[in-house]
Amino acid sequence: MDVGIYPVFLSLLLLGMPSLIKAAAHIGPTNVDESCGITMIYDNGQISVLFSSIVARTAMEAEIIGDGGRIIMHSGFFMPTRLTLLRDNTDPEIIEPEYKGKGYRYEAEEAIHCLENGMVESKKMSHAFSMQLMELLDSIRKECGIHYPSHDL
Repeated sequence: MDVGIYPVFLSLLLLGMPSLIKAAAHIGPTNVDESCGITMIYDNGQISVLFSSIVARTAMEAEIIGDGGRIIMHSGFFMPTRLTLLRDNTDPEIIEPEYKGKGYRYEAEEAIHCLENGMVESKKMSHAFSMQLMELLDSIRKECGIHYPSHDL
């Protein structure tokens, strides 16, 4: 429920809701889910393979593989400053988007925009998407055997 949300968010954003979830987590001595591996299967044959950890030093990269090539979102993929586009039979293309600030700057700007315009929901991120993300996270958590007594009634 900490760093695992980032790869799950990206998968949901790109592929939507899966039809099947398989997940396993390592629970540490303090009963915290320290590492988690997730595989999600989609009706159209796509597969999403995710890993998150608060104890292992990971690359914090995301790789998106498609029919014509792949995209590597380099470390801190959740706030990317460098992408590599690898199209089949072409040289790699490096993309370095401008990224202002750190952390939640863009989310804060969008929240301010919504508040200033009397909006109760962002056009960029719907309530329905947020609910799908939480439903997906809850399904993964339950698949890993993680239960919150006050939440799982």
